[in-house]
Parts: sequence; C-alpha cells; structure tokens
Amino acid sequence: MYDNLADGITAMIGVIQKDYYNTTYNRVHDNSKVLEDFNNSIEIIPGSKYIKIISRGGAHSFIVREPGIMSTKGVEFKVGDILMSASFSAPAKYFSRGNVLDGTFQNVRWTGAM
Repeated sequence: MYDNLADGITAMIGVIQKDYYNTTYNRVHDNSKVLEDFNNSIEIIPGSKYIKIISRGGAHSFIVREPGIMSTKGVEFKVGDILMSASFSAPAKYFSRGNVLDGTFQNVRWTGAM
C-alpha cells in the first residue's frame, strides 16, 4: 500500500491523531488546544534497528527498520512491522501489531500499539 517507511509512518500518525480526536471530542470543552498539543507532541526518532514513535514524551510504538530482527517466538519481523512499546527504549518483540507498508493499523490507538 505504501512505497516507503516515511509514507507509511505518516499514515500511521494520521491514524493516531484521528483516534485521539475521536476519543477526546466532546469530552473537552475547548479541545482545539488539547488536540494541537497532542499533535505537536508526536515525534519520530530513527534508530539503527527501529524507528521510535514518541507521544507526549513516552514511547508510543516502534517500527522495524531492518530485516533480520527476530520475535521472541523465533519468527522474523518484516520491515515496517509495528511493535508495541515494552519500555521507553525497547519494543515488545512478541508479535507485530500491524505494518506501516501494508497500511494495517487496526491495532494502533492514540495510547500505543495494542
């Protein structure tokens, strides 16, 4: 669906922002400032193996950047796989929560990859 990681990550961030909007709409009297603050808090931090997505100062998720990374079950992740955050500096490597190149974002919420 997407030709490169940058386009897929941009689409995923759009999904995160839309989910946050849908969650906070009508819950906040004037949500324009809240939405703007949330949208501005999202950062993309490239690393050697993963691309870290930061939201509100915490690790939202990780994107597999290079082939050859193995899950804890011995299955190789694909480039673009979305991994849940185990900590600020490491992903949970149990299984993929989606893939940014395939456009599979069904397990991505504003709070993180589920």
